Amino acid sequence: MYVLPALEQLTQRPLSLKRLNLPLANSYTKQHALTHFLKGWFDGRGVRILDGQESYRLSSFAHANCLVELGVEARLYENGEEVVVHLL
Repeated sequence: MYVLPALEQLTQRPLSLKRLNLPLANSYTKQHALTHFLKGWFDGRGVRILDGQESYRLSSFAHANCLVELGVEARLYENGEEVVVHLL
């Protein structure tokens, strides 16, 4: 999310991830009021935030097929709530 704009400048061509608004399949509570990009699994209908979000937990990287963007405005995201998803 932070490197893609730099790669666009270096390659001088547009690069982007497909972005969708999808319902959450599980609830999630953030510790801090910051924007979070979490590893997730898109199943064609909705998205599930994966366990093991810490950077050292590599198994969640292997299973993820998207990034779930949770904005700064809320800390609690409920099951069924629509969120922004970036497909990998």
